[in-house]
Amino acid sequence: MPVYCLGQYTDGRPYYAMRFIRGESLRDAIARFHRSGENEARSRESERRALLTRFIAICNTIAYAHSRGVIHRDIKPANIMLGQYSETLVVDWGMAKAGMKEQDRSVSEGLPEPTLVPSLADAIETQAGSAMGTPAYMSPEQASGRLDLVGPASDIYSLGATLYTILTGRPPIEGQDVAEVMRKAGSGESLPARQVKADVPLGLEAICSTAMARKPEERYATALELAADVERWLADEPVSVYRDPVTIRLSRWARKHRTTVAVGAALLQTVVVVLAVSVFLIARSRSQIERERAQVERERRRAEAVNSFLVNDLLAQADPKSNPAGEQLTVRELLDRAAGAIEANSAISNNPEVEGAVRSAIGNTYYGLGLYKRAREELERAVACQDQAPDVSAAERIFTKNRLCWVIYKLGSFDERMARGVLAQARAQLGPDHEETIYAADILATITLGNGSREALKLYRENLATQQRVHGLEHPLTIRTALSLADALMANQQGDIPGNKEEALEIMLSTREAARSTFGPKDPEGLFFENTLGFLYARMGKYGEAREVLVPLQDRFLKILGPDHIDVALYYENLSLAEEGLGRLDAANALLRKAYALRKNKLGDGHGLTRRAAAHLSRVYMANGKTDEAIRWLRVLMTAGVVRTGRGIARPGVNSTREPPGLADINLLGDALSGKALPHISNELLYELNLTLDWLLWRSDWLRAYVRYRLFESTSRLVGMSEEENFQRIREALGATRFAISLMEANSTTPPRFLDEARTGLKRLVEADAKRSPPR
Repeated sequence: MPVYCLGQYTDGRPYYAMRFIRGESLRDAIARFHRSGENEARSRESERRALLTRFIAICNTIAYAHSRGVIHRDIKPANIMLGQYSETLVVDWGMAKAGMKEQDRSVSEGLPEPTLVPSLADAIETQAGSAMGTPAYMSPEQASGRLDLVGPASDIYSLGATLYTILTGRPPIEGQDVAEVMRKAGSGESLPARQVKADVPLGLEAICSTAMARKPEERYATALELAADVERWLADEPVSVYRDPVTIRLSRWARKHRTTVAVGAALLQTVVVVLAVSVFLIARSRSQIERERAQVERERRRAEAVNSFLVNDLLAQADPKSNPAGEQLTVRELLDRAAGAIEANSAISNNPEVEGAVRSAIGNTYYGLGLYKRAREELERAVACQDQAPDVSAAERIFTKNRLCWVIYKLGSFDERMARGVLAQARAQLGPDHEETIYAADILATITLGNGSREALKLYRENLATQQRVHGLEHPLTIRTALSLADALMANQQGDIPGNKEEALEIMLSTREAARSTFGPKDPEGLFFENTLGFLYARMGKYGEAREVLVPLQDRFLKILGPDHIDVALYYENLSLAEEGLGRLDAANALLRKAYALRKNKLGDGHGLTRRAAAHLSRVYMANGKTDEAIRWLRVLMTAGVVRTGRGIARPGVNSTREPPGLADINLLGDALSGKALPHISNELLYELNLTLDWLLWRSDWLRAYVRYRLFESTSRLVGMSEEENFQRIREALGATRFAISLMEANSTTPPRFLDEARTGLKRLVEADAKRSPPR
């Protein structure tokens, strides 16, 4: 690629201008080719030949570079650009080296152009023992840091690795981490191409294996020889590194000498051989045709059943014959009626494959409407149906299971075991780069993040690296994965996860323009991205920036999702944080009331997200000096998840949909109780909160102790109490905190952060107690 000019800006920064290529990388072309696995054989063969023609052009380019004494040292599909008019360009020569060793100069002998002389910068030798290039495509000598052995043969190895990726759809070397890939590359460990993909032709596999020979001297002598062998294969000629079986050679001879075969039909031996080959090919073709015919028939029956369901059971609900004049049906009502009609439709209920597809579609529609409970019901039934249907594709099964895992999480549960099983299945059946595999890893990361595991950040980072490698920086999946990583980084610190809001903000801002151009103003994904950015600004105390991002989103949220969508509640909560931080407490309260109403309507008053909205409301009312309202919302928070009995509070039964207060609720409660605007707290409310502690006994001793510490330590700091009340409250807090610390020290599962926090609180209480004397 040409560099057109070099220069400097007025402030001294350098710049250069290069040719702009319109097209795609070879990596993207390979990925598209291997994703189109269901195309007919003739079309796929044509696409493969087109890629091999491009590969020949690459070999010729590298051969020319070698003739000028230049070694590329980082050949891989991502560094090959395919123009719109059949241009094939080798790019990224940043690791190239000019000036060839003496023993390698033979490749340029007899050519008209002189060997390039390295500049002073090029002449500085790379330190021995260091590796340069991309591990999955490195020659063994490169990966081992044997730079004294790196020469044209190393580029030929990388060309062979690129051919390997064209044939199989994956790099020749893979591993759990870079260290493992480097180790395998250094020893030349890679599976033969046909073990990865059985339809790779034998001749091409032999070419690939020769180019990737472990020893440099066993590879093709030049890139031109490698290109020539691929050209021979495309021309149906024998290749230099593989001897075809007799049947293949006879078939090739027959194709090239059709007239001779016809005239020489009297030669019995030739006729017998040709007939034997023909019978074999015809039998194989018939078997393939029968399999394809059966697949087409299954797809036809499935399409007919689905179309019949859509017309007769779903859309027909809106027909005037089925409804009174003027009745307005909502999408949910249509779905509810259609879902109820499935069992009565024998064409669907008697075919698990069709029923699974229909229920999966209905479940996903419920999910899109924010109706998570109904979505879970339909998706669970879809999974059960697909498990009974052997012809359902792996991608379809895993898609349904992924959506089910996510819906369960959105309902406030953590099915980590199921999520791990789906991820393992996706990796085994679809491969690590498939979008459903990446989605499964994202779901597991979100679940383990909620459980306080460092594994979550590792999964998010691996997913982001995979997306950038497979799809590029501006692909929707890449942007969503970057958003997930930013979410994880700014999550509340719990367990052993270190929050890093600065890194999260850097990720969001560096991805923002790509998100805007990729999603556009009407895509919900663009809304979620901006909503998360506003939340991050608010969490960092940058309330003005948060409000500037969030306020313009309100009309778009209501128009795109509708006022009753559950995700609108999250927007209201984020904007309320910005309003609260700017002192606009009435506006924050109004937003939080809307969020609470939405959460309660969609999820119930016992869901953790509903209780979180109640806790936010309590805190804002306290900050606004409205004590009675604050206490009322504290009661809502602490009683929403309990079952009242005649004798007090009991924990929910096994089948209850209510949840106990979680750590996030307890922390919000403690922060609210210690608010400076609350002049007092009633004994009645304190009694209710203590009753809740008894209900929490089933969780764990350390959690009960932590809650007791937060409650008493917080209330001991309230202002406006009499001297006697203040003295008594501190003494109660001292006793409760010491008891809590003893329980937490005795329990090995207590997170160290909570124990340290309790000890700090005890120190503060002791200091407060020393400043007061007992009342007279």
